[in-house]
Amino acid sequence: MRLPFHIDPIGRLLNDVGISGPTVALSILAADALLTSILHRDLKRSLRLSASLAWLYLVISGVRCLAPIQSHDNELERVFKVIAAVALSLALAQTLFVLIVDFVLGRNGKKPLRPMIRYGLLGVTFLVAALAGLRAGGVATVGVLAGGAVVIGGLGAAVAEVLRQVGAGVLVQYARPFEEGDVVKLINHDKRGMVLGTNWRTTTLKSNDGIEYMVPNSEFVTQTVTNYGHGDKIFRRDLDFEGMYEAPPERVKQAVLSAMRDVPGIEPTPPPAVIVSAFGASGVGYQFRYWTRRAEDYELVDADCRARIWYAFARAGLGFPFPTRTLHLAPPRDLSEHQRSVATRLRRASLFASLPEDAVLDISLHGHEEPYGANEVIVKAGEQGKSMHVVLDGEVAVCAAEEGPNRRELFRLGAGDFFGEMSLITGAPRTATVVTVTDARTFVIDEPSFRAMLARHPEVAEALSEVLAHRQAELASKLEQRAVDENQRRATKSVMLARLKGLFGLADK
Repeated sequence: MRLPFHIDPIGRLLNDVGISGPTVALSILAADALLTSILHRDLKRSLRLSASLAWLYLVISGVRCLAPIQSHDNELERVFKVIAAVALSLALAQTLFVLIVDFVLGRNGKKPLRPMIRYGLLGVTFLVAALAGLRAGGVATVGVLAGGAVVIGGLGAAVAEVLRQVGAGVLVQYARPFEEGDVVKLINHDKRGMVLGTNWRTTTLKSNDGIEYMVPNSEFVTQTVTNYGHGDKIFRRDLDFEGMYEAPPERVKQAVLSAMRDVPGIEPTPPPAVIVSAFGASGVGYQFRYWTRRAEDYELVDADCRARIWYAFARAGLGFPFPTRTLHLAPPRDLSEHQRSVATRLRRASLFASLPEDAVLDISLHGHEEPYGANEVIVKAGEQGKSMHVVLDGEVAVCAAEEGPNRRELFRLGAGDFFGEMSLITGAPRTATVVTVTDARTFVIDEPSFRAMLARHPEVAEALSEVLAHRQAELASKLEQRAVDENQRRATKSVMLARLKGLFGLADK
């Protein structure tokens, strides 16, 4: 059987293998010299091994030529033959590996493969080359492989965990879920850290408290990994806090956001936000959301934000709820002071301005307050209305019946104004939509309370008919783009007053 590698340059060795072996060895040396002149300096060291192996092959070939081994030394000759064949195979494999993997794929070392991947490929290449050299030297590779399998099988149980870790390391190197300098965190670790490096078995992380952790690579393969980047990515942080139920959410939001304008580490885009997240047993749950690049020490940014929230609450007179339960055993509190406060604000309304204080106080006992946030719809055009609203605080906008965000605003109402009276009186659907402009609080009078109010204070009907006539004229002017004269307004007032008296059984005075 003729061997593919020839290791005898002259003499009787030509009868075995010819002159192709020395030709390949000299070609390897020439290629190494050429590559050394053009390769990146870090890759030149890789060619030293192939050159040394090529020279080893030539030395063995020369020794066999100049000092021929006699026939009774066939066993020694066979050993030299195998060593030379393996040396030549490894030299050729090393040269081709540097040329293809490091020079072509690695762009002359400027973008090299990960060390673990490179060494893995090099190991496989050397294994194949060594087997080829053994076969060229006359060694039965089937027996070598069988013996290796037996050895590996015997050691399998002992090295299974090591092999698993090495396999995980190869996957981490190949997939590249993170780079050196990235800050990462495993889902079951309470610590996160900066990646310092990865070897065959572990990845080293350095936490912000200066401690280095060597984490097995298998954990990066089997668990969820959070990669915060190394300052080039922004991510969101959520901070939970609670406010008192007595504090309006819009007031809490404004107080917190105004205090966060210059906190170091908070990115301006996307802007920070405060949302209502829960209604707890003791208070309203809020969540402050901000974006940052501070992956390594975002706890410091969190601490600054919490301190700002405390000071914002202190400036705004807002309190933090305590996780307590209170059992009220006292009799119901006297609501007279609260009702007087409501009556004082009701007297701002033109509808009740002419009434004595006791009459307005009586009216305040037959309605209830309703708070609204900004941009809330209080009444909607087309809905059935059984109540009227008096604006106590804030501002509302009366809009046309069009749907959508671009609805046309007709006019605005402030403290002392009222709306919804036409639907209450006639039972007809709402003719306009009323939306809050700011936080607002209204006093709601339903139909039974309204009927009782007119029965006890019929003078309200006169004031109401005047307001209704004016409101009708204003709506007609806004919707139909035409003016309404004074005579028409007076006629409308008379009609409204007569309708009120008829609907609610009021006698003429």
